[in-house]
This record gives sequence, C-alpha cells and structure tokens, in this order.
Amino acid sequence: HCPRPPTRVREASCDERVAASDALPRTTALSRGRLGTAADRARRRRLLRAIQSMAQDQRAQRTLMDAGMSAAQGDWRRCADSYLAAYRGCSRRWSCKYNCWSGFTSVMSEDRIAPTDADVKALKRVAEDDAAPTLDRAKAMFARGYVLKNRGDRARAARSYHACVETASGASAAVRERTVLLPNAQTQRDGRLRPTAVGPILDDLIATASGNLRAMEGQASPEERAAAVERLNEQTARLGFGRAPAPTWQFRLGPRVAPGDVEAVKARMERATTVGGSTCDGCGKAAVARLKICSRCKLAYYCSPTCQTTAWKDGHKNACRKRGEFKAGDLVYIEGMAGEHADFLNWSVVEIQAEPALDAGCRVIRIPGGDKGMEIPEAHLRRGRPPA
Repeated sequence: HCPRPPTRVREASCDERVAASDALPRTTALSRGRLGTAADRARRRRLLRAIQSMAQDQRAQRTLMDAGMSAAQGDWRRCADSYLAAYRGCSRRWSCKYNCWSGFTSVMSEDRIAPTDADVKALKRVAEDDAAPTLDRAKAMFARGYVLKNRGDRARAARSYHACVETASGASAAVRERTVLLPNAQTQRDGRLRPTAVGPILDDLIATASGNLRAMEGQASPEERAAAVERLNEQTARLGFGRAPAPTWQFRLGPRVAPGDVEAVKARMERATTVGGSTCDGCGKAAVARLKICSRCKLAYYCSPTCQTTAWKDGHKNACRKRGEFKAGDLVYIEGMAGEHADFLNWSVVEIQAEPALDAGCRVIRIPGGDKGMEIPEAHLRRGRPPA
C-alpha cells in the first residue's frame, strides 16, 4: 500500500487570516476543532466566494475602462473585445455588468467594425442562455438580428428579431421595474453611470425590432423605415458610436422585359427582398402565436400543418430547397462583394441562369430581362423569398 502524497496547501496571508477571523463568530471549546463547525465552514466558503467576486469585478472594471479608452482612440475591435471580456469575466451581480453587454452589442449594431463569426456566436450564446437576464437576452437577439441582416442572411435575422420581440414583450413587471447602470448626457461631464429603468429599454428594443421586421417584410412606409433607423441611431449615440448603415436595394430590369410585364417582374423582385414570419404563407392570416417555419428552406412560415400541406401542393414544392442550393430562375441578391464594383453589385436583385460557370463555386447571374451575364461566387449570393 502506497501512502497518499501530502496535499500542498497555500498558506493564507496575514490579511486573509484577519478577514476570516473577523467574519467568523467566536466558537465554544467544544467546537474549536481545526476545521470548526459546519456553520463555520459554510461561512468560510461564503467569504471566499465574496473575495473571489470582488477580485473578478476589479479585473472587469479595469477591462471596462480599457474598452472606453479604446473607443476614444478609435480602436473599435479592441473596444468590442474588452467589453465582451469584461462581461464574461465579472461576477453575476456586478452593477456594471449590463453596461459591458450594452457596449458590446452597440458596437455590433453599427458600422465601426465588421463583426466576426466569433462575435455572432457570442451573441447567440447569450440569446439562448435561459439563465441570463431578460434584458441581456433581448439585447443579444436584437444585435444578432442586425448583424445577420447586414450580412445578407435576412431569414435568420428575421427569426432573431421575432425572438427579441417575444422575449422583451414577455418580461414580467418585476423585471421591467429593475434598473441598470448606463451612461447618459451627464456622464460625459462627471464620468458617472446613472440608474436606468429596464422597462423603457425593452420597449425601445420592441419598437426598433418590430420596425425593422416591418421594413424587411415590405410592410413599412418610407417614414416608418426612417424612424426605425433613427431609433437605432439614438441607441448607438448614447455610447458615442456611429450611425447605422442601411442597405439600398437595387432593382434593374433588362431590355427583354416586355412593357406589360414590368410591374409583375418588379413585384416579384420586391418580394424576394422581404422576409416572412408575421403572416401565414398558406392562408395569409396574421400570426397570433409564433408561426412554424419550413424546416428545409427556412423561408416560408405557416400557422398549421394543413396550411403547410396546401402550400406544398400549390407550388412551394418546386420553390423549396436547402440553404445554398440554387436553380435556374431563382431570384437572389448579392451581398458582401468587395472591390471596384462593390457598390454597383451589392444588394442587387438578380436571376440565376442555367448556363454553367467557368470557375468552380460560382454561378452565372443576370438582371431580369438582361442580355449579359456575369459570374458571382455562390458565397455572395443569398436566395430571396420565393413567390410560393
């Protein structure tokens, strides 16, 4: 039998011993063991956790200050990383925790940097964390929807916006009455954060996400779209960030479109730029609860299996395919192109052609009715919402 090696225990410092002795009550002669009573050990554990939490929050405070300095210097990538590190590294009850998350999501919701896949995963992780505060989750869902929309993934963006509205609308009265520390106009003068009620923040998220959804669904007027962008600009301006970019759709028709077909082709192109989720694509009724999404294409929504079956027979069978699959005649839009002609190509609605591309991973596209085609990498093509 081999004896167990002795456990190496770090000797407590003088300050730690004094703090522990002050926090624990005097014990009787019967309970003066080397480890003390169970209550004494529980108090020691609580004290140790409190010390660890204070150390965590002190490190997070320094990281939060670094985020502010990085923003002042224009280093927005480091600013976002510092906000996220502070949010992840602080204790659960730190008073500035939401301020860190608000800073990170605000950087994601404006055009200072191009969010990375790791940023999107960080947003998704908080959005799906049931243990996270309601405000943090709703903010993550909104920022993720915004990032996905700017990346051209409008279908997933719409689902994230819908989840934001549902989560924020379901907040209890107790949650809405809570406060979080955020900067305001006076912060620039004295550097102090001010308590801000959670309820109005949730209402802003609901209004902005709903306005973005209406614009993406093609239901918003130009005034409503402008108001939605302005609300987002007001939110990002609170932290001194830039204005939000807004893509401009480009509808171009070729000479082969007959004069009598112009309106029909334009209507089809406009539908390709919209998303579903508010009305059933089968019966057309407005959604009362969250609609079921087509598990294959994730572009169609239905209120019941009956509507889904009917729509499948009426034409969705021919239009439904997996993400990244294209067929001749599909309307797609271009996003994420860089280079000399990026402004001309991005957000253009074009049509997939049957002729094969010379380069692997590309597809031949043309504007509807056009007589000239060009090759575009499939990674920069997003399928629009099908007509059925």
